Amino acid sequence: MQERNIARTAIRPRTLKKTVCALPSFARDRFGLGSGNRKLYELGMSEPKVPAVREDQHGDSTGSSDRLHVRTFVTGEFATNCFIFWKVPDAVCVVDPGAEPESMLTFLKKRNITVAAYLLTHGHMDHIGALASMASVAPAPCFIHEEDSTWTFTSPNSWEPFYPEPVRPTVPVLPIPPGNKISKGGMQITVLHTPGHTGGSVCYVVADSMICFSGDTLFAGSVGRTDLPGGDPVRMRQSLASLCKLENNLRVYPGHGPVTSIGREKIENPYLAGL
Repeated sequence: MQERNIARTAIRPRTLKKTVCALPSFARDRFGLGSGNRKLYELGMSEPKVPAVREDQHGDSTGSSDRLHVRTFVTGEFATNCFIFWKVPDAVCVVDPGAEPESMLTFLKKRNITVAAYLLTHGHMDHIGALASMASVAPAPCFIHEEDSTWTFTSPNSWEPFYPEPVRPTVPVLPIPPGNKISKGGMQITVLHTPGHTGGSVCYVVADSMICFSGDTLFAGSVGRTDLPGGDPVRMRQSLASLCKLENNLRVYPGHGPVTSIGREKIENPYLAGL
């Protein structure tokens, strides 16, 4: 069954408000957060508010060096979430710098913090559009799965006038390391290959802080569409099944919309039913 049909038929009334993702309607149409969700919005359901900037802390409250800070920026025409996270200020990671680099660069300068790596969950233009601009000011290597890196910085990966052809950054663009581990600033980051939305979609998990950056694989109440080039519904279902095996209290920071958790999505997300 196609995702849109699932979204239309499987959402329970008591969870309606929780399943409407905070995106403009044209963005939901393009990136596939389900016509069911769009229908709820048309019926008058209010969308959850996602602040343009927010900062969370996770982990041991007894020492700041043991706490993971996550700063969220909602950027661009598709309201894409960009995340800056760190334990120590001289080695922060930036996830999916999609647009509006000025706000993120201003934040880095005010906090006097240094970028150690750019982590891309996949190659779509709304997740990488500000990468070149940011990396020219705050240089650091960029990581992206090799299945997406072949087309990320090409003209088909654009949507004028909002997202022109992405500029390839001058910093190294690296594949995911062998062993699927990235170590930066005292953080051990595990990379989970979760194809479906694109062939090279990944999730970044910081296990000791119980955090997952899921890109467009998993949203609060929905999932990324699979009918764009490189999408695959079979691989998406396999990826979602693998995410369901993670701990229930793992906090999920998705590419669009509000923060959720694996446990909550296993209960409320119709796309995870039966996995």
